[in-house]
Amino acid sequence: MAFELIEALAGGRAPESGPLDAIEDRAWPSHPSDPYAEELAEHARLGGTGEAAAASMMGAAHALYLHRAAEHARKLNRHDRSRVLWERCAELAKGADRGYFLGRAARCAYESSRLAVALEVHGRALTCFLECGHRRAEGRTRAAMALIEYESGRVAEAERGYERALALHRETGDARSEGNTLDGLANLYRGTGRMGPAESGYERALEIVRKTGDRRLEAAALANQSNLYWTTGRAALAERCCREAFAIFREIGDRRREGAVLGMLAGLLRGTGRVQEAEVAFREAILIDRETGNRSSEGSARINLGSLYMTTDRQQEAEASYGLALAIVRDVGHRRSEGTALGALGLLYQGTGRQGLAEKTYAEALAIHRELGDLRLEGILLGRVALLYQTTGRPEEAERTYEQALAIHRKLQDLRSEGVDLGRLAALYNETGRVAAAESLFDRSIELHRRTGNRRSEGITLGNRAVLYAESGRPEDALRGFEESLAILRDVRSRQHEGAYLCEMALPLLALGRMEAARETWRSGAAILHEIGAGPELAHKTGSMRKACQKAGVPPLSD
Repeated sequence: MAFELIEALAGGRAPESGPLDAIEDRAWPSHPSDPYAEELAEHARLGGTGEAAAASMMGAAHALYLHRAAEHARKLNRHDRSRVLWERCAELAKGADRGYFLGRAARCAYESSRLAVALEVHGRALTCFLECGHRRAEGRTRAAMALIEYESGRVAEAERGYERALALHRETGDARSEGNTLDGLANLYRGTGRMGPAESGYERALEIVRKTGDRRLEAAALANQSNLYWTTGRAALAERCCREAFAIFREIGDRRREGAVLGMLAGLLRGTGRVQEAEVAFREAILIDRETGNRSSEGSARINLGSLYMTTDRQQEAEASYGLALAIVRDVGHRRSEGTALGALGLLYQGTGRQGLAEKTYAEALAIHRELGDLRLEGILLGRVALLYQTTGRPEEAERTYEQALAIHRKLQDLRSEGVDLGRLAALYNETGRVAAAESLFDRSIELHRRTGNRRSEGITLGNRAVLYAESGRPEDALRGFEESLAILRDVRSRQHEGAYLCEMALPLLALGRMEAARETWRSGAAILHEIGAGPELAHKTGSMRKACQKAGVPPLSD
């Protein structure tokens, strides 16, 4: 009687929730009793004694409200509490139902970025499905486990799991799961450098999920396809797919994935020079990630926000963002993101004069990328290691390492990274007296930057080519190159490069006898470098300027 009174005050008996065997947990009709469902479940449990009929009725009410309490907690992004409640539901169930409840608990563990817990709970669910011969549920569970194994760095196990899951989906005619698993396997192919199978896998996955009418899976496939297009230099197509995925997730109210895809879109904006838009998008994505408890996505967004800070000369903010990101991804066990964060941190150390720490950090990151078989990230990192060798007086090691990086970029058709490392190698050629070869590589690098929409790198490479023109006696060409470079660098807010190239631009002006313009240009560049604390860069430029002035028989431009 007491339970019935409490239930009536809370809005009456709640309806049953959705089917347990859904491919994903779907939204269920809310009920006024939902905020009190956990308390109602406990009252029903305590009332489940006495005569058999009453006990049976209270047992059913206990199961109903425990189920709704778990769903309500998940709706509020209380993933840890939801997991505990789903496991309690599993304790009351038998056979396949027990497996389904455990599967939901595992998804909550995954959504709170507890990868090891998620894998263990999925393993218990798999045992239930194997015992009762439920092949469709077995396939879905194996696919979910493969995703976690891949994110945890167990690539070979993940690939075997995906392939086994696909066979089960096809055997049981589970088209939605087949499309979803093909998408996951294509991600694995992309991460391990198999771009052809990845692209065909994404196309097939998208075709299948569109036929099923599952908008959530369609958006997920579009987002992953966007990543492939970005890697292979198709920036406009990547952005189109990413925006389409974002619109779908927003339309269907999937805040968790909306935040993750917004972080992806912010990365595209940053990579194509729209820095202010990117910063706003990163901050919004992080807010959504925190709201939904998506710590893995938050870690990735903070890595990318740190890189934005780095390229806009906010090194302190960058280091703080990288440090926080590294703590998050280590806590959740996301090895791939850990390697990415370490690589980004190494570049920051390198740019702030901590060369020994940079080299040590790069070695840690490289070990992770190789352990995971992530050829693309290995190639990008090798380019950074080569740059470190170049700037620390090891030109032969630098050249060998650039060639290794470029071989990987070309194998993977990573045109964006190829453009970056061709520009760096061109600068090395120029420094070591191979001017004609350097100019040819600069030209190719600029072509790739324009093709992939990499405006910041285009601005830097134009500036480095202008330095070559100045040093090889072509001051007019140099001035045109610097002007083109500076227009881009100002647009993308790269203050350190703007200051450095203004200082360099003063030298061809000096060579042409335009003393006032040379002095004004030098002072503008030096002021920027001083303002942002780029002391070593300013000292190096000052030495070059004094030598040029001495050769021209004029006072230093800084006087």
